[in-house]
Amino acid sequence: MDYQKDTLKNGLRVLIAPMLQVKSVTAMIVAGVGSRFEERQHQGIAHFTEHMMFKGTKRRPTALAIASELEGIGADFNAFTGEELTGFYVKAASKHLPLALDVLSDILLNSKFEEKEIAREKGVILEERRMHRDNPREHIGDLYNKLVFGEHPLGWETVGREETIKAMCREDLLDYTSRWFKPENTVVVVTGDTDREKALAEVRWRLGKLQPAKLSKPLPFKARQGKPEILIEERKTNQTHLALGVRGYPLSHPKKYACAVLNTILGEGMSSRLFLQLREKMGLAYYVGSLMAPYTDTGTLVTFAGVNNQKTGKAVEAIIGELKRLKDKPVPSREISKAKEIIKGELVLSLESSSFVARFLVGQEVLERKIETPEELMKKIDAVAAKEVQGVAREIFVNEGLNLALIGPVKGEKQLLPLLDLT
Repeated sequence: MDYQKDTLKNGLRVLIAPMLQVKSVTAMIVAGVGSRFEERQHQGIAHFTEHMMFKGTKRRPTALAIASELEGIGADFNAFTGEELTGFYVKAASKHLPLALDVLSDILLNSKFEEKEIAREKGVILEERRMHRDNPREHIGDLYNKLVFGEHPLGWETVGREETIKAMCREDLLDYTSRWFKPENTVVVVTGDTDREKALAEVRWRLGKLQPAKLSKPLPFKARQGKPEILIEERKTNQTHLALGVRGYPLSHPKKYACAVLNTILGEGMSSRLFLQLREKMGLAYYVGSLMAPYTDTGTLVTFAGVNNQKTGKAVEAIIGELKRLKDKPVPSREISKAKEIIKGELVLSLESSSFVARFLVGQEVLERKIETPEELMKKIDAVAAKEVQGVAREIFVNEGLNLALIGPVKGEKQLLPLLDLT
């Protein structure tokens, strides 16, 4: 991958990756702040801020003005909020890069946060929260994080609580953005059909005078768990949705490559062990899989499924069985090779998109302050040995880090708790 990093005098980092085989360009601004940086009384402020950024600036006074200008050039634009990142992007035909950067810098520097818009957006976000909670397949992730991370901000819902959303005010948003959206905490990335020098000049002109400020760090997370734990949200559903996981590795951990191979074998795709066992052989689930969720100082690997209400115990038992099998028996070389090709193949296909390349670069730069190219990543995946995969399984598949969250008509944990045994 061909990219270059420049740092402006004010500390703003700029990444530019030309992709001359495409005709589009993606401009993205990402700050190293998200829901884990919040205080309890302002839970949801990162997500609320993201919403408000597209609600009007001094030059573009309304949401309609912003949307009309971007849609007028056929652009795709949006924003995202995670636990440790908040970002805004515009993807458009390459000739429209100056306008894309102008809009993004305008909403970063000049968003008005009008009281009437804040009041209206409270209703929008409250409905978003209700929609999310009404979907057990989505909400199970929130419940699992609550179980794993407890009262730490990583365990809070990104969207916030009803009372904190209703209490949000203009002063809160202005204070939040002035604290966190600073050049040393922010990265601008431009990918696609672009000229490096021209793109860099555009960014410098618009954001080179953004003033730096001192930054604080988020509350670190330290796990304190000595035995398997269960959290149940009992409700009337036609399926029981479950998330069963363990504590994993942070972003910078050297074993993350072996863990990625392990996760792929376990639950990525239609030939993964979980899919074959729970869906193809046992007929217990329609959706089933696993994923890794690494953060800067911690992480988790979680399996998930939606199962027949009467067969929840069987599903839990089957998942535990697959975790134990990965601990007890080396993975055959053919299965290791297939997992590596899945990881590399998905990466290669994704790299054809300028927006994916932007996310790939900026996530690493913001969170780790270093970038591993796709070529370097694939080389490290190729180097993973079967014994390393089994070693990771033995290290993380332990009772002391085992957690099970469920949503459905589950009556207590008495029958399920004895199943949570990885010894």
